Amino acid sequence: MVGLAYYEQQMKRLSLNKDPKATTNAWGPLINTITHHGLNSLKKGEIKFDDLK
Repeated sequence: MVGLAYYEQQMKRLSLNKDPKATTNAWGPLINTITHHGLNSLKKGEIKFDDLK
């Protein structure tokens, strides 16, 4: 999950024409995911298309 959160954060940076930011700390990407997708993003389970909107 941490890898996916980091990948999502870097894709967002690239879409804003910013360079990728290398980090060894997992808290930044995880907090970013929680703020954008809520606490449900930490739950295990199937991802539905409606959840991605």
